[in-house]
Amino acid sequence: MISAMRLQNFDEDPAKAARRASAGKSYDEDETREMVRAAYERGMREGRSQGHAEGRAEAEGEMDAALAESLQATAAQLDELARGAGDHRAALEAQVLEFTLSVCDAVFPELVAKMSAERVGAQVRRALKMAIGSQAIRIRLSPQTKDVLARELGHRMEYYRIEQACRIDADPDLAPGDVRMEWDSGSLEYAYETVTGLILEELRKTHAASQAAQKERGKNGR
Repeated sequence: MISAMRLQNFDEDPAKAARRASAGKSYDEDETREMVRAAYERGMREGRSQGHAEGRAEAEGEMDAALAESLQATAAQLDELARGAGDHRAALEAQVLEFTLSVCDAVFPELVAKMSAERVGAQVRRALKMAIGSQAIRIRLSPQTKDVLARELGHRMEYYRIEQACRIDADPDLAPGDVRMEWDSGSLEYAYETVTGLILEELRKTHAASQAAQKERGKNGR
């Protein structure tokens, strides 16, 4: 049995504790047990509260770290997707260039053969309009093209009232798609085959550059 002892309850109102001390009152066994139980429960509550706070802080830190790691992984995946999309686009462009080049290689010679006179006629008609008022207009065409265009161009000269100033000559040194023209204030040189040839040349250069770039990406493991 615990004998009565003089203890101070620090949770007790100070004034009440002073009165108890002045009265010389001691705590009995039940009061002592109650004081111990209250102190124990308060300590448990404070411990749980502190533990919860520390646990919450630790969990938040772990969540932040996991989020940062997830964001880094997502960014890496997005970079990889972007690189893959770039490689796919480059490969597609190379295929389109190769197809275009093959089509032009096959079609352009036929265009030159079939459309040279028409293209030359369009160029001469445009130049005749600029040459209105000139005292001398000379047009040189290939013999083949002159045979095709002479009548039409004669009508156009009459319409512009410049037929007296114009002269059309057949030049055997010119290709069917060529024209040389001079008037008082200007001149014209046009070669349809040269135009199509320049287009083919640029396509070949672009295609070659695209293939070289693809090979370089392959060497770099991309």
